[in-house]
Amino acid sequence: MQENNGASGRIPREEFRLDLYSVLSDIKEQWIAILLLTVSAVLLSYVLLSADAKNTYTTTATVAVRYADENPDVNNATVPDINSALKYAGDCAKTLATVLSNGSIRATAAKESELAGFSGSITAAAIAETNLLVIRDTSGLPTASLKETEALLNYLLKSEDQLLGGIKVTVVQQPHLRKNAVDKGKIVKQSIAMGIVCLFFLCTLLGWRSSSRYTVRKSSEVKAKTGADLLAVIPREKNGKAGLLITDRSIANAFGEETRSLAARLINEMERDGRKVLLVSSAAEGEGKSTAAANIALAMSEMNRRVILADLDFRTPALAKILNMKDNESADLMQFLANGAKDTGSADLDGLIRSVPGTGLFAVLNSKAAPLAVDRYAVQIRKCLELLRDRADFVIIDTSAAKAVSDTEALASMADASVIIVRENFVEVADIEKTVTVLSKGGHMIGCVFNDARKNAISADAAQLSNGGRYAG
Repeated sequence: MQENNGASGRIPREEFRLDLYSVLSDIKEQWIAILLLTVSAVLLSYVLLSADAKNTYTTTATVAVRYADENPDVNNATVPDINSALKYAGDCAKTLATVLSNGSIRATAAKESELAGFSGSITAAAIAETNLLVIRDTSGLPTASLKETEALLNYLLKSEDQLLGGIKVTVVQQPHLRKNAVDKGKIVKQSIAMGIVCLFFLCTLLGWRSSSRYTVRKSSEVKAKTGADLLAVIPREKNGKAGLLITDRSIANAFGEETRSLAARLINEMERDGRKVLLVSSAAEGEGKSTAAANIALAMSEMNRRVILADLDFRTPALAKILNMKDNESADLMQFLANGAKDTGSADLDGLIRSVPGTGLFAVLNSKAAPLAVDRYAVQIRKCLELLRDRADFVIIDTSAAKAVSDTEALASMADASVIIVRENFVEVADIEKTVTVLSKGGHMIGCVFNDARKNAISADAAQLSNGGRYAG
């Protein structure tokens, strides 16, 4: 029996390992969710920003600042005198701009004009190289903007000498009101920027999660992390099809040859010990368990063995779809079990066992989910397997993933041997270890098939398996 001990030589849990390819693969798998969340962030930002955005009104007035005793008749003034006066007046304008930014000045101006206060935003800025001062009041209400500017001008004209001694203020431009419409383009840009931030955050979060998981990332880690012998490394098939079969001529040669080498090893292992029923399982759904079971059975049948592939995954049966067999082409396994397989003779299997078109493989298929079937029909399933054993050289069982249900443990005790499918960087090692333990308790656990492996995840020792060797860690 395969023992799950491997205490010494275990690879310690990584705190964080950045694997760019794995991160990009995870992002690719979740791209629809990422896209929907990003678009939602853009739309939500646009709605919130649009609801908060309102038209504003700005009133502008311009005043000139000069000496109080300055001679307005400049005909007799010299150029240096004019330049000196402008410089001083310009400095006064800058100083006055600072004075007007004082809140107490605005409060006094509002009180004298009998206003409740200034609701708008007041700015005062001197125009460079001149003695001109521009005053702006921006408010959400046009009347407020205009009245506040007028109040400030009145106070400025009344208190010019008190604010800055020795100056004279003259209004050059009377208050002028202008409407500032909401900038929709700016809102769109801000919303898109928020979407980009959301996209970056989601990708970063997914990348952190992918890189911090403790999974089997390379074939050389299988024994050290799971305690199971490495039987084969099935390379990643680039055409992206679901349910890849070795009979499909479009698949890569390495995919088919590695599967056939695995089948040959399993035949040798099982025939040596007189075992006939092989269970194929995995820790979680999505690891390629059903496809692996179908390909192992097909490869064995190509080697002149009579093989029956049985779909005992009563949670998510998939073999009918993988083998491209319609529902009406497969007999009802559940009906056979419900009729009492324990009291049924071998002849009654004729309507249950189907020939897979174009192959020498036979199959017992189930197209309807029945979550409690293993618990309810355990005796019938055991009898059915005994009958199938008499009809074939090998019976390959596809069962449910072991992580969430107890079906695998019950079926493992009915099989002669089992293998576990482990997909590269997919399931936490703790879940794989539990599955190995379950299979080991149920019977002879032959080892692990490292599935969907990238080229750089296949170690040199694992590559020797293709030449008939065996890698045991």
